[in-house]
Amino acid sequence: MKISLVLKESIYDCKIKISDSRGERHYYISALYEEGMTSPSIIAEVFDNEFSISLIPITSDVKSALDESTANDWKDKLAKKATGFLMNSLDKMILRVGCNYHIEGLQDGDRLDITLQSYAFGTFDRFDILELVPMCYMFFEVANFNEYYKLTDAYETNRKDVLNFAKTFGFAEVFGNGLFATLFTYPIQVSRVKRLTKNKKISKVLTKFNNLSDAERQRFLEKQEKFFSR
Repeated sequence: MKISLVLKESIYDCKIKISDSRGERHYYISALYEEGMTSPSIIAEVFDNEFSISLIPITSDVKSALDESTANDWKDKLAKKATGFLMNSLDKMILRVGCNYHIEGLQDGDRLDITLQSYAFGTFDRFDILELVPMCYMFFEVANFNEYYKLTDAYETNRKDVLNFAKTFGFAEVFGNGLFATLFTYPIQVSRVKRLTKNKKISKVLTKFNNLSDAERQRFLEKQEKFFSR
């Protein structure tokens, strides 16, 4: 049977692997599309009523898109450079997480919505009082008519970059907080990021999130949104 895979509200491209009795098939959906178009989507083929799907966030090729855009004056050129720098920095401080889901109950022509989701630490944990850099997972969820499918595994895809960013951020705090304060917070910062970026921890955290009821999920997301907007 053939199903539609629709990428909704994402700043990342989505790398997809579908596994069933016929083996593995790989797909890719770009998050970049022209204004006025509907959400990017593809048609995928599956051969069983039950199958697994792997979804991995991939950084969009923003540089190419920026290079193709027109810079009319120095302000436009500066804006392009700033945007590129910001995207590169964000990519190194956010942990992109690959997720595997078990899919069942679909029929030919059905649709799966793939939506980018975030899970931020520092929002609620005790280390927020130390003003450490927030630790954030970015991952894809998959649903059919707002019914989320069961997560079976989750794993990091850019742990090395995130660890390097945490170390750099820790050293940079010398200029803002002084050497003594940095000597205190640096080992906490790095050890915390090391722990939160291990696959065992990632899978445990996101499995718990995946199992939340609709009401619990909404409360969590509202609390997280409040943290990001403060």
